[in-house]
Amino acid sequence: MSSFFKKNVLTVVTSIFILTLVAIYHAEISSAINVKSYPGIHAVLEFFTISMGFSIFTYGWKTFTYTKSLQLLLLSYTFLTVGLIDLLHALSYHGMRFL
Repeated sequence: MSSFFKKNVLTVVTSIFILTLVAIYHAEISSAINVKSYPGIHAVLEFFTISMGFSIFTYGWKTFTYTKSLQLLLLSYTFLTVGLIDLLHALSYHGMRFL
């Protein structure tokens, strides 16, 4: 087996394991999270995903000059669009009074 295949299998097995643990312990996890802190947690996760989308766009945009791959450029602009929509969602979320 190639190392690429081994890495993918390991990633899939690890993801399934983590999702299974979350499904089993969902009630305990939900009770540990305070409902009043939800907007704060939501904001942190939103801005993390926004920064990831912008990072992927920047990578694709900078790499285009070397690869000339239109597929990579299209994927990059897709992530930029999703990041901008996510940013607008984060800024307009009703429960976030501190923004």
